[in-house]
Amino acid sequence: MHPLLRQHQLGFFTSSRSAYPAMDDGPMQAAVVDHAQLQTQVEQFRHQHHLPGVGVVLVQNDTILSACSGQRRIDAPAFIQNSDSFPLGALSKAVTATLVARWVEQGKLRWDSTLADLLPAWRDQMRTEFQSVTVLQLLQHRAGLARGFGDLKYSNLLAMLGGNPSANRSTAARWILQQAYIGEVNQRTHYSNIGYFIVAIIIELLGSNTYENILQQQLFSELSLHPHLSNTSSVQGHQSLKTNWFSKPRWHKVNKEERQDLARLNPTVRLSQSEYGIFLREHLRGLRGQSTLLSPASFQQLHTPIDHYALGWSIIRSAEFGPLSVHDSTEDGYTHYTLLMPSQNRAIAILCNAESACSDAKLVKFAESLLTSSMIKIE
Repeated sequence: MHPLLRQHQLGFFTSSRSAYPAMDDGPMQAAVVDHAQLQTQVEQFRHQHHLPGVGVVLVQNDTILSACSGQRRIDAPAFIQNSDSFPLGALSKAVTATLVARWVEQGKLRWDSTLADLLPAWRDQMRTEFQSVTVLQLLQHRAGLARGFGDLKYSNLLAMLGGNPSANRSTAARWILQQAYIGEVNQRTHYSNIGYFIVAIIIELLGSNTYENILQQQLFSELSLHPHLSNTSSVQGHQSLKTNWFSKPRWHKVNKEERQDLARLNPTVRLSQSEYGIFLREHLRGLRGQSTLLSPASFQQLHTPIDHYALGWSIIRSAEFGPLSVHDSTEDGYTHYTLLMPSQNRAIAILCNAESACSDAKLVKFAESLLTSSMIKIE
């Protein structure tokens, strides 16, 4: 599923009130669920759809509940644990945007800082169209950049890469800004992983450190998170050989060797479902004006859209529940989905080590059913 401008008829995503049960104003009534009940539902969901492994985190009124089911990898007996980390994929865009917001508040960046200002040594080699692109436009997918490396003729780039990861990222960013643009700057939203890659490189160059180290020191440590940010994960991604929706999938491990050099360019953010729940909880707190991580205005900025996309979040307006902040990710053998419901002070994320044409829609349905039918039991 494309995370941008998605308008489908699953639960929250329809604009018709008739798609929802009638509800009174105020917090919706829901069944109370404890850890055992959530664990049972996660187990049933995984078995029903024949998935290798699933992790779920549910946030309600500052309480975080998580459950997981299945194997870390299909060729080993080890089961997924709540402490196991998943690569967040596209869900890390909200993480990057949150870090940028902290830098803006600290005066290290401005939302309207341009690439020419931030990368003066590259200005003469940069395409003219990109020189005036701002940090905000990069995060809003309005910089005219390609979606990913696969949309560019990257064979020339591969020949330029060496053995230094940081130098390779810098080389790739400089090369990207010399390539043709996809659309007019700031004229329309064009979903771009490349834009967030450029932001990560700006952070590295200004911070004189790796993106991963800066993220840990200046964001995760503030949330008391100490995740594994290495290039390995105990939870293996899988892709499906399934040919249709109803057949039982046959999973195989992702062969990253085929695109290893390109994969190494992208910073990888990994969190367990519980750690990611802490991040989601902080955004819920921030939208209520109760976070010390950022000002209320900055949290509002992160969740204020243009063409449905804000900063690391796609924003859907529900007639029943108000603005919803959502995002999904399907890449490298993983499928994830996250949804914030600020009006009800709830959030959910489902992290799955399986990728197929069908798994994304199933995660959306499962997330929506959990979020609208469950309320965490506080022991």
